[in-house]
Amino acid sequence: MQTASLSRFWLLLLCWSTTGTASAASVNVTLEPNASQIVYSPPACNITAPTCDSAWCFLPSPDIASGIISSTEGPTVGSGALVPQLFLTFTGIGLYIRTSNLSTATANVTLSTQDPTVSITTQVHTAAGLITVVDLPPNRATTLALTYIPANYSTRLDISNITIVTAANG
Repeated sequence: MQTASLSRFWLLLLCWSTTGTASAASVNVTLEPNASQIVYSPPACNITAPTCDSAWCFLPSPDIASGIISSTEGPTVGSGALVPQLFLTFTGIGLYIRTSNLSTATANVTLSTQDPTVSITTQVHTAAGLITVVDLPPNRATTLALTYIPANYSTRLDISNITIVTAANG
């Protein structure tokens, strides 16, 4: 009887220490697509603007009521045929890029750091819904460049939000 009570105590202690450690190990910061930290090239415009010639625009989210997304269907004449890109510089140990359920485009995800200079690029299909990056250096600024890849057919790249995972002690 006493062994059963002791076992439950250790189990509760283990559960408490595990959940306490997990929540103290990292902090998530979620940026909406219109956050000032995200730089769009060409600059994004609001769909309610009288004229929107940019390749990027902010639209109502197809997934979240009262949410917004940034969306592109590729280069436009009005934006000088620039290939749509977004940039974000952050310090963190991980990154999650959520795309909408209407996103169909292929994109290049490039992450770069300096001192030392390290850069990696990978191609992703944004219909997956979530782009995940892990094991980033916790004490160096990392720059994300997300580049739309034009296709011979109509595609769309939608960004719902970007979550940066930071070390709680960093």
